[in-house]
Amino acid sequence: MKNQNISDTESALGRPVALPVQEPPPRPGITIGPKLRERAEAAAGKSSGGPITLVPTELVGVHLVQVPKSRARQRPALVRFAVEERIGVSIDGVSVVEGPRDNKDGQALALVCDPRVLDAPSAGRLMPDFLLIPRPTDADWSVWQEGDRAIIRTAQGTGFAVSAAALPLMWRRAGQPSVISLLDPVPEEMHARDAAPTPPPPDATDLSFSFGQQRRDQARFRRMGLTVIAICMLAGLGHMTFLALDTWALRNLAVEARQRAQAAVSERLPGTTVTADTGPILARLSPGPESVPRGDFLPLLASITGALAETGTPLGFRRLAWSAQQNELVLLVQSNGLSDLQTIQQGLESQGFTVRSGAASASDGGAEAELRIRGGGS
Repeated sequence: MKNQNISDTESALGRPVALPVQEPPPRPGITIGPKLRERAEAAAGKSSGGPITLVPTELVGVHLVQVPKSRARQRPALVRFAVEERIGVSIDGVSVVEGPRDNKDGQALALVCDPRVLDAPSAGRLMPDFLLIPRPTDADWSVWQEGDRAIIRTAQGTGFAVSAAALPLMWRRAGQPSVISLLDPVPEEMHARDAAPTPPPPDATDLSFSFGQQRRDQARFRRMGLTVIAICMLAGLGHMTFLALDTWALRNLAVEARQRAQAAVSERLPGTTVTADTGPILARLSPGPESVPRGDFLPLLASITGALAETGTPLGFRRLAWSAQQNELVLLVQSNGLSDLQTIQQGLESQGFTVRSGAASASDGGAEAELRIRGGGS
């Protein structure tokens, strides 16, 4: 076995060997043909959007995916999710951009590329060069072969690029689709229809695409979001300012009202302090209940019956009359005898009543007399 200049101290029996790191050989650059560049310049002059910067299709993976109907802001995430299982690298390490849309519901072109491709300086539109090839309408492939490079656009809208030498192999692997040749002639075995003298122009939908459009849309949405947030913050700040001013004004009004109330209360109730509980102060300032006007009959009757009860003499009333003009109560009183009637009259007079006795009669069953009684002493 030949010793490959590895010493004993650096062998497996010694310390581990560190092989020198070698950079991979640089990849040869991809040259876009002059005819395709002229086609891009002509298309840029006939369409709006500024100049066109071409990205070689070899640097872009094109996939036809199914995407459900959604809002514009949701489509980038849906396209990214739909293409995730079709690529051989981590989805986080690539950029996924939705390509030009067609009228087929649910279908979208997903363009996958290295993020550094999108960083290429571009004053206008940045697009893969296969978009300059229109979709074939009466064939399966449109082929733009220029020099040793061939760009293929399929009827479904996808595209790819291969070397001119590998084109026949790719054609056979694809099942020998029908071909339209737009520039240099392709191998005879492909039986292509030659459209080189008057190649059809690019589709207007394809020319409106740009890799930078999605970034501009995201930046616009971001600016709109920041603007909305700023407006909401300003509105909230203004609302809080008005609320603070309103609170300050109400507090001043409350202080002024308390001062006026304190001055008014001090005039009526000296030494009284106005507090939040105004119930006791209002009770003291409120007028008392108005007395209900009453007649003289009931008070006179009540005082007479009270005086009669104090005499302790059994009696009864046979008739009761009252004169409002004279405030005089007329009683026909019955008792056991004339002596009891006299005791009743004396008891009333001792209580301050004026008593006039009328005719009295006596019998074996008792005695009765008419008494005219007024309030006040005799």
